[in-house]
Amino acid sequence: MKIIKFVLGLFLFFFFISCNSSTEPNAFSSQDFYMGIINIDQELAAAEANKLLYDLFPKISSNDPYGHRENISTFINRINSECDNISAELICYARIKTYPPQSEILLTTDSAGVSVNRTIDLLTSSEDKLSFVRIHE
Repeated sequence: MKIIKFVLGLFLFFFFISCNSSTEPNAFSSQDFYMGIINIDQELAAAEANKLLYDLFPKISSNDPYGHRENISTFINRINSECDNISAELICYARIKTYPPQSEILLTTDSAGVSVNRTIDLLTSSEDKLSFVRIHE
């Protein structure tokens, strides 16, 4: 009986340790996002941005044929609230003439006392969720 209690206790211990939300692999990391922006690391920036974009599906209306105007604002608000050292603002919505059109967001941050500007391109397809395309200067 003591062995069963010990094994059950050990199981519960490891179960509760594994539920620590700060080690959750899909949690957004503002530090990783910052490093992706500073280093123009496409993979790292995309991985973190996509964690903020996962639920932003189009809401098409007569005023918004692509359905992402509100989603772009949500994404910008998420960046500004999650990242103390990054400021995000809209450059243009669905103005880059690709198929589907793309939007741009300006990110401003500080690196060793120097102001750094980066631009994120987002795919604004009326048929799919808002998605990261690339980051550039």
